Amino acid sequence: MNKKLLSIISTMAAVTAILPGMNLGAFNTAPSLTANAEWSADGTMFYNGNGYYTGWHLIDGENYFFDSNGNKVTSSFIDWNGNTYYVDENGHSIKNDWAFNEAFNSYYYFNSLGRMVKNDWIYDPNYNSYYYLGLDGKEEFGPELFDSSTGISTTIGYKTITQTKKIGDTNFKLVIDLRFWAHGAEPYQIKNIADLYWGCYPKMYNRFVKDVSASEDVMYIHIKPCGGTAGTGGHDIDINDDWAKGTKDDYDAVTHELGHTLQNRYIEGKGWDGWDGTKCEHSDFIENFADYCRYVYAYNDGYYNDKSWNPEKIKANGESTHNSIRFLIWLDYKYSTTEYDPIVAFSDVCRSQKYSSYNWNTAWSKIFEGSVALKNRTISNVWNEYENDTYFSDAKSTTGGYGIKSELMQRYPDLRSKLAR
Repeated sequence: MNKKLLSIISTMAAVTAILPGMNLGAFNTAPSLTANAEWSADGTMFYNGNGYYTGWHLIDGENYFFDSNGNKVTSSFIDWNGNTYYVDENGHSIKNDWAFNEAFNSYYYFNSLGRMVKNDWIYDPNYNSYYYLGLDGKEEFGPELFDSSTGISTTIGYKTITQTKKIGDTNFKLVIDLRFWAHGAEPYQIKNIADLYWGCYPKMYNRFVKDVSASEDVMYIHIKPCGGTAGTGGHDIDINDDWAKGTKDDYDAVTHELGHTLQNRYIEGKGWDGWDGTKCEHSDFIENFADYCRYVYAYNDGYYNDKSWNPEKIKANGESTHNSIRFLIWLDYKYSTTEYDPIVAFSDVCRSQKYSSYNWNTAWSKIFEGSVALKNRTISNVWNEYENDTYFSDAKSTTGGYGIKSELMQRYPDLRSKLAR
């Protein structure tokens, strides 16, 4: 039966049918019609010499269920000895097929025994796809969950979701690994994480990874129990399933981790070439860059991020104060041009590892040299300008509510659109 042409159940009709002395075996082994058993005149009730028959009965090769009044049950879910079944408009128990519940806007799948599948993956050859059915039997993962109109191809495998799309010269592939998913992250959260990836990662990649000749970029996101919030190694991001359960709207923690994946890259002809915190003025520069990405490429224009997350004005470390997420945002907004990208320059210097942590005045001069406005200026001079620009550096960036524009975004409404290039 075509999944899209199934009968629509308008209500969650359910017949509770756990009867003393009866067991599930009767469903598959009930006898055929006996001599003293009869249908009612309208063919909807069944009874024998002892009264109306209640429960499952096999009649001419079809299983039918009759309620306590002897009525044949149709278009309903039936709870029976710990399993759930569905009978169609003719009263037939459906097997290896789907039923749709309009009230709950969800599909349910019934196996070869007619039992509703719950908390398991099934493969439907009609759609060449796996599906995950939730704890209550609702379809939670399937191709329909993902929007194909964006040109993103989605394949649902066994405990995996794979999406691909070619953007420019690069074939991007996202693999979401659900092998160890413990149902902390809800399906809609996992879908939003996939949408977040496509909304920000290709832009970040094309901006910061210009020296990689590979035609394909593959990202793995593993939803699993693990320590902390999330962690990154190479192209693998682990997201703590328990954290996702307790923090349902902090999507841009993933944007932060995507920023980290850009810091360690295999460069053809060079091998692994990544950021070394011991060679930076502050090891926190590694986190600052990822947090720059978090703020600038925030999911859905900061709808969730700005509710509570703040890029600090100053993040002091020792005697120096050049350690600030907001400083990088300000530097980019104030001094980026079509010819000069200060954050790319910052990333290149951090990656090149040419400067010791004691020689970062020279490193900052290298970062500034590509800008007509910044060339020959010192980091202390530029930093003082930033601190004195209190209209930017002191503006509140948190809102306390979803989708509300912060003071910083109200003052600079083009901030993200200008920088997320």
